[in-house]
Amino acid sequence: MSARTATGAVARATLTLWLRDVARVTHSSTRQVIIGVTISGVLAAALGAMLALIAAGQVVSDVPPELRTSMLRSSFGGGTITAAAIAVAVGASAPPRTALQNLMDLLPVSRAQARLGQLIPTFAISLAYTVALSTSGGLVLVRLNPEPAMRVAAIALYGVMLVTALVLSTALMALLYSAAGALRLPHQYSIAIAGALTLGAAMAASIPDIFATQPADRTLRDPLDLLPHRAFASLADGFAFFDAVLPALWVVAAGGLMWAASRTRTVAAASKRPALPRGTRPPMLTPFWGHVWTESLIAMRSPQFLTVTLLAPVAMAGLWAAARHPVVAMLAPSLSAAIVVLPFMLALYAVGRTAPFGWIARAAGAGAGAHLGARLVASLAVPALLAVPLTIIAAAAGLLPLENIATTALRCLLATVAALVAGSLVPYSEQQPLSATAGGFVLAVMYLLVSLGITWVSTDVLPGAELGLTLAAIALFAGGYVLLADRGRGIHELRAS
Repeated sequence: MSARTATGAVARATLTLWLRDVARVTHSSTRQVIIGVTISGVLAAALGAMLALIAAGQVVSDVPPELRTSMLRSSFGGGTITAAAIAVAVGASAPPRTALQNLMDLLPVSRAQARLGQLIPTFAISLAYTVALSTSGGLVLVRLNPEPAMRVAAIALYGVMLVTALVLSTALMALLYSAAGALRLPHQYSIAIAGALTLGAAMAASIPDIFATQPADRTLRDPLDLLPHRAFASLADGFAFFDAVLPALWVVAAGGLMWAASRTRTVAAASKRPALPRGTRPPMLTPFWGHVWTESLIAMRSPQFLTVTLLAPVAMAGLWAAARHPVVAMLAPSLSAAIVVLPFMLALYAVGRTAPFGWIARAAGAGAGAHLGARLVASLAVPALLAVPLTIIAAAAGLLPLENIATTALRCLLATVAALVAGSLVPYSEQQPLSATAGGFVLAVMYLLVSLGITWVSTDVLPGAELGLTLAAIALFAGGYVLLADRGRGIHELRAS
């Protein structure tokens, strides 16, 4: 069997297993799962178009050369950060080993073929997510190139850059994770360190161009021009033949790094799970609070919570450092609120992650629906341990105005119930990395559409209606979560049997 055939076979097996797993735990068919994924893709495209119109609506084609270069670098840099953020989110959610990988180790399939095959479906969804959130950069290129042929070439180049950035970020995170695992660090710490370094590298390379205070002069040579986003932006600026050499080298380098990452071996010690906090007991010795405590401990010991615990303070510190720029200062309230809301989106993993332990509450005498309230309480309490200090720091640093704290708290509740709904629709599975990608995709589309819709309506249509609209959205998502209770109980019963 050729390498391409073996990789394709593993990719098809990975996709088939995920579709069947989601259909099994949601009591639906694979056809219904495919329809749901398709609908979410359409919604994501609509979301991307809305973001593009908002961000690039004022761009015109007749701009000075210096400003054109700066806009191109900013657009390509923004796409690089988006790709890196998605690669980190997907990598942080992936388990160190899966049952399929264990099976591949017994078959005449190389490690690289097996790893690449399992990565292809996840990479395809990640790329679709990246493109949807990077549409504004594509619209900037369309506005800057009035000729149809130049537009097509610029969009194609932008797509190549997004693929290259996603491959580079994925490979870099895998290599850093392998290096951290070689130091015998637990999986959670290894993946958190790898994610922080990968996202930090992308932000350090791109943010200076995104928030540049002076127009760029492409005639001046700078060592920073070797960076990927600048190399692609330089080619898009004039499509000169010699400008294509460096982007081509980055494409080759991305492929080489991915091949090297696919051949790395996961160290056994990296699969250890943290056991902190220890020596703790529920606040009240009842079945309900025992279930809340179980949900809370599992959430606090998850790699996703540890990753966000490391990344969120770094992001807040970076925002504080960049807030000296007038544009960043204007966006600081929204950006700091988004960092505070981020931990509450980890409720996405609660349904699938705690499903195997649902029998504990029933055995202890809890009601059939006790896990719904317990999961909601834990999904609010655990992120609050991180969000409250972040809010205090943001308010003290002047990033988050005091009058915005109440609104931010409501957005935290909105993000929690939306994440529980998305996690019920696409349950997280430690054996199916694709579940985290698809679930995060659904959550992002739902939350951003609702959040941006509330902001637009309360600003342009019904001024002063933000509180009522937010409460209505919370009630709607909470009702959807309750309606999915039977499906959630089915997951528990199926996993426990």
